[in-house]
Amino acid sequence: MSFDYLIAFGSSIEPRSTYIKQSFDAMAKNGFQMIQASHIYRTKPIGNCNNTFLNGITLCRHNATPSDVLTILQDIENNLGRQRHGHWIDRTIDLDIILCRDPINRLLKSFNSQNLVIPHPEAKNRDFVLIPAAELQIPWINEALDLPNAMKHCRYYTVDGIDSAPPSPSSCL
Repeated sequence: MSFDYLIAFGSSIEPRSTYIKQSFDAMAKNGFQMIQASHIYRTKPIGNCNNTFLNGITLCRHNATPSDVLTILQDIENNLGRQRHGHWIDRTIDLDIILCRDPINRLLKSFNSQNLVIPHPEAKNRDFVLIPAAELQIPWINEALDLPNAMKHCRYYTVDGIDSAPPSPSSCL
């Protein structure tokens, strides 16, 4: 059985675009099939970060369970030099599972463990998740994130603008 995963990605350490591309390549090598991706947005740092982020969203399909997908994504982050010595710090790459859905019966999958909560509990509070997700214009994502309502509360101050076009879907097929 496969699942659709909405995955947020971001990088604040140069070369940011290279880390994003390398993460997409690694996802493809690990069995992810990209369905759609947002543009890449420049976003202001929050927390203890000092550098501007590049952020976006990708919708992918994978046959692994959410906990296995988390392990794969964390391995990709680690292989790209991600350091885990603090919260809200600059990073080479960040890959977060926002939503998971069974594409056959079209039901959202909830998941709650010590290391992973789906839907992502902070997704509705993060402009750098909401704006790229809204760009995809996918009804089940709009409904799951309550995008029409959530976008009314977007602060927009974290998003500086579009940095580049969406990553090529062929890079994850």
